[in-house]
Order: sequence, then C-alpha cells, then structure tokens
Amino acid sequence: MTDEVRNIATRKGWCPSVLKPMETMDGLLVRVKPKFSSISLQQLFGLCDLSIKYGNGLMDLTNRANFQLRGITNRSHRKLVDGLVDMGLGSRCPEVDNAPQILVSPMLSEEFRDLYRRLVALDLKDLSPKFGFVLDYFDQPRCMQYSGDIRIYLKEHDVLLALDGADAGVTVNYSEIEYQIKDMVDWFMSNRSDKFSRVSTVVSMAGCPPSFVSSPIPKETKFKKLGPIEGGVSFALNSGQFNASQLIKVLKRASFSGNIRVTPWRALYLPNCELFDVAPYQVNEQKFFDRVNF
Repeated sequence: MTDEVRNIATRKGWCPSVLKPMETMDGLLVRVKPKFSSISLQQLFGLCDLSIKYGNGLMDLTNRANFQLRGITNRSHRKLVDGLVDMGLGSRCPEVDNAPQILVSPMLSEEFRDLYRRLVALDLKDLSPKFGFVLDYFDQPRCMQYSGDIRIYLKEHDVLLALDGADAGVTVNYSEIEYQIKDMVDWFMSNRSDKFSRVSTVVSMAGCPPSFVSSPIPKETKFKKLGPIEGGVSFALNSGQFNASQLIKVLKRASFSGNIRVTPWRALYLPNCELFDVAPYQVNEQKFFDRVNF
C-alpha cells in the first residue's frame, strides 16, 4: 500500500473504496461498488475467494448496494486490488475509483444499463466522496428511503429528476438528463457550505430553485424485500454481514439465470430462480436466511 493510501486509511469516517481503504479494528476495510448494482455469479464467487485469501473472510452488504471486504492487510491490499481489477470489480484509475455512487433499483430492467453508463461518464469534479445518484422507477420506486443526492425516476417516455430532500422535481426527456444534472450540481456547489455537504442539507437550508420543483415526486409504496419476488428470490444473510464461505454455500444451492442484483436493504436478488434449496435454513415464508448461521 502506498504512503498516500496508508494516510487515507487512517482517517476515521473516510468513505472507503477499492484504492482507498479505511482502517478498522479488524484491519483495512475495502468497499467494492458493483456496476449497475449488479454482479455475475462468477464475479461473486471470485469476490468471496479474494475475501478469504486476502482478508479475514468477513463481508458486508451496505445500504448503497456495495460489498465490503474486511480484515485486509497492508501487504495484501495491492494483490486484492489486482484481483478486483482483473474481475471488472475495480479500477486503478483514481477518478473512476472516486466517481459518484450510483444506486440502481434491484428491479430495474437491464435495458437501462446505457443510461447508467451515461451517468458514469458525467464529468463531475470536486464532489464529496459520499455524493451519489439513485436510479429508480417512478411508478414503483424501491429506493426512496436510501441515500442519494440526485434521484432519477424513470417513466415510460421521460424522466423525473429530483434533489434529495425536495418534495418535487423536474421532468425532462432522456436526451436532457445530463444537462439537467449538471445544472443541479452547479446549483448545489454554489450553495454548499463545504465540500462535505450533502444535497438534502443544502435543500433544507436554501430551498430549491422553482425550475427544479415543477413536478411532484412519486409516493413511497410498500413492497416485498425478501423471499420469492417476480420470478426470483431475494435473501439476506445475517442482516448483511456474513462469511464469504457461508455465501458460497448458499449460492451453490440455487439455480438461476442472469446477474445477481445487490439491494440497498442488504440482500441479494437471484433473478429467474428455478431452484433455491432453503429448507434447512428458511426462517419463514417471508424471510430467507436472515440472522441464520450455518
């Protein structure tokens, strides 16, 4: 680990990443942000193997749909980075590593990957490491209670963009998304008190420009988070903290197709799941594996 990374790792409260780990009681913590809040089975098996080989095997899921690997050592960090980059789960480029988080609703169609790539390509500088977007459906939002600074609600023909903490947003067509986001970011940076400010704080202090609040945001709705959902299965292991070897055992008991979706409620969703052999570990019909050790 370089001196720069070592210095960053000692800063308590730092928002960790692949290149910038955070020092904890059990070693360095490395945060992995899967693209589109999605990960292939091969990648997830590989991530578990890296956790066991270079850390203490303990993994977390976060409320921003990230993985955290624990117990990484100064000596093993560089090899871990190499492994993550090789699997497409990290980058050696500091700008990419520090890019704004994009939380994607776990039920969002794969057809919106192009929009995700457009958001990734935005040239946004001098933002807090905690700054992020939420990409969700307007009609059935699932991420309204989870952290994000600019919320993007997808409709059939257009998009609603809203600042976090605002009661309304602005409707634009798909071709105008980048322009509107940059306009919102410019306003935020002109009104924030420091580089660590969050959008919701600025909105509560300064209010929103009228041009940003012309359309109501969707209403929060209840939805099922665990168990069989839309042809797949969503499950949680010990409320989001588990051993990598434990997760491997669970995944080997399932038969499904498609990428695994990582949820902000610290669960994993297996799409198109034909078999999920949970009989020995099921808590009840609604909860799978939560707080169960095996």
